[in-house]
Order: sequence, then structure tokens, then C-alpha cells
Amino acid sequence: MLQTTPDVLAPDYTPIGLISASTYNATGGFFLRTMDGGNTWDSIKFPKQGLSAIYDFTYRDKDKVLAVTRGGVVYYSNDNGTNWSSKDVSGASLNAIQFSSPKNGYMAGFGGVYVSNDSGNTWNSIPDSITNYELYLSVYFLNNTGMACGVSNSLLRSTDAGINWQRINLPTPSNTTLQRVIFSSPANVIIIGGTISSPPVILHSTDSGKTFLSVPVPNEAGANNQLYSVYFSTAEKGVITILSGGILITSDGGSTWTYEDANSRNVFLSTTVFANNTLFACGQMTSNTNVVLLKSVDFGLNWTPVPLPSNYQEDLLTKIEFNKGSITK
Repeated sequence: MLQTTPDVLAPDYTPIGLISASTYNATGGFFLRTMDGGNTWDSIKFPKQGLSAIYDFTYRDKDKVLAVTRGGVVYYSNDNGTNWSSKDVSGASLNAIQFSSPKNGYMAGFGGVYVSNDSGNTWNSIPDSITNYELYLSVYFLNNTGMACGVSNSLLRSTDAGINWQRINLPTPSNTTLQRVIFSSPANVIIIGGTISSPPVILHSTDSGKTFLSVPVPNEAGANNQLYSVYFSTAEKGVITILSGGILITSDGGSTWTYEDANSRNVFLSTTVFANNTLFACGQMTSNTNVVLLKSVDFGLNWTPVPLPSNYQEDLLTKIEFNKGSITK
């Protein structure tokens, strides 16, 4: 079955979800895990080594999870995060990981982009002559077409599952930091960018990433405010989180965006959709630095707190993702 949007639920399946916590101590880290679609969460130990903070994770298939770290180590779990093994892949930070099928995986990091066609057992870096030793922050593939983006306005595109790549020219300044890229359909691509010291950027493509146009960012988002994460529940309906709080919502595939306050005291580092209009967001309170997990059943218009487990050692929640059942393509 081909995946045509990022969010495909298996019939009669209750999503299992994970949230990573950015812990910087040598004893290990934590994930929060739900087995009932986000109603309740438990804290599970993550056996990372040294100061290798979790930078990203993703589901490879129904129960299989991979996580990447600041130290260039990839972690593997075959049981939804209960047990982990690890493998050194890069001496530099790995910032993002994504699988377009159970076999085809991609990672982005400092100075490189990595490709696997054997379920993540082995990884090959694409040539330095293509990456220009840049810092890459995000990678996303839908079927065989994908893109990787990062600092210095760097954007790479592949149409053959990562075998060959080309650089894409963009209408944004050469010093633009591109934070995230996502396909909401085979033709529709959104890139978000900017930092806390530069204007936010939204780029939109309707030709599978061959060309991009700049999209106006609502003034309420702030002149120097980082757009942090982007997610689509359908080809048309998507959400962007803003680092200092609030979200942007689109219902036309990313051509236009509207601002929703979404409780401005919260820093929304990650937002995900697992069914219909239900959103989960995790992050940290700007007023007292307490971690927060919120749920919305009307696609971000209203939010309610979700209780955290009593055994959770409080730390910043950075990424949330739900398993969609079988993702066999």
C-alpha cells in the first residue's frame, strides 16, 4: 500500500506513542510512552551513554523505533522502547531520522545525510561534494522522493530513494536556517525556517520540491521567532509550532496560514496528529520551566493538560510521535 499522506491509521488500531526527553546526564534518559492513544503515559528508561542527548526518533514499523543522538549513535528498539541496542554511525551529531518504508531510512546531521535500504542495519553517507559539509537539520521522504534541509539555505532533493541528489535553489537569503521539511502529498512540500534572531520563513512547493515560493507568515508569530515543527494530518490540513508559543494552521496545503494563540505561556517543541482533529503538543512552560503535555480535539483551537506519570524525572520534552499501526508501503 502506498502512503499518500503522512498520517495513515490502520483500521481499528489504537496508536502507540512515544515522547523523548532531552536529558544530558551520564546515567541515561527517558521516553514517555502511551499504549492507549494518549490517554495515559508511563515513563521508560532510555539507556543512552555519556552526554548523547536524544535529538530525534521515529517509528520504522508497528513496534520498531530508532533514535538518533548528539553523539552520532543510533539506537534501535523492537518493542516500542522497552529494550534498546545501539550502533555508532557518525562521529558528529545526528539531528533527524525518518523512514519512508520499513526498509528505506534517512538521517540528517552535522556535515552529512545518511541513507539505509536495509531497515537501518547499515547507513551510507552521501558524498561531501553534494552536502558541502553543511549542518542538516531535517530529512523527509514520501515514497522515493525526498528532501534534506539545514543551515545556509541548504536544500537537497532526491527522486530515487536517496541514490542521487541535487541542490535546489530557493528564494530565501543564503544565511537562512531551514529547520524542517515535510511532504503532505507527493506534490505538496512545506519547509519552515528562521531562528530566534532571524525572521520566520515558510516555503511551499506544489511540484514535489522542484521549485518553492515564500509564503507570508502571520504577524502574530513574531518578527524574530523560530518556527519549530510542522505536521500534516491530510494533504491540506497542517500545523506549525512556534518556539515561544502559539501555532499556525493551514487548511489549503500550506498556501496560507492563520495564527492561534494556543496558550502563549507554552513552548511547543513538537506537535503531532494521530486521528482526525486530535493534536498532542509537548514542550516547556516559559513562565516556570515546567514540562507540559497538552491535547486538543479541535485541531489546536483549545488545549487541555495531559497528566504526566508520577515516576517521570522532569526534563524538557522535545519530540512526540505516534505509531500508525502497520506502515508497510
